[in-house]
Amino acid sequence: MGFFDGLARGLSGGSHQGNSHRKNYRDSEREILDLSHDEDDEILSNDYRDIVFENSSSNNGWFKCSKCGKNFRRSDMDADHIVPKSKGGSNSRYNLQLICKHCNRSKRDDTSETAKDLEKRYREIKRQDKEDLEFLKSLKNRR
Repeated sequence: MGFFDGLARGLSGGSHQGNSHRKNYRDSEREILDLSHDEDDEILSNDYRDIVFENSSSNNGWFKCSKCGKNFRRSDMDADHIVPKSKGGSNSRYNLQLICKHCNRSKRDDTSETAKDLEKRYREIKRQDKEDLEFLKSLKNRR
């Protein structure tokens, strides 16, 4: 188990395995979410910029920096590894956040806010998964 795995388990409050962050979803709902967010492919992918933008919400092309809270266009945002790759961090959507170029240059490989950033990212993704699931349910109900 790597640093990120141990930290993730600690934040989720348990030692369960697999998709523990989705434990409250029914099996059929979990399957839908797994299809839209295949974590194994994300971890293996080298194009982490695509992963972070696909898993971050925007307001008509404007993205909010997770650090300073200001809004920027996509070209002014960087994909940041919450747990730096140099310290064992992965390309998982749970370990990536969007921050502006200035904040990313200032952060470098500092890990002083890692736990807080990971917890915030877990909440964001949980909210996004819930929204995705509600959208998919609404499509199913239209049939």
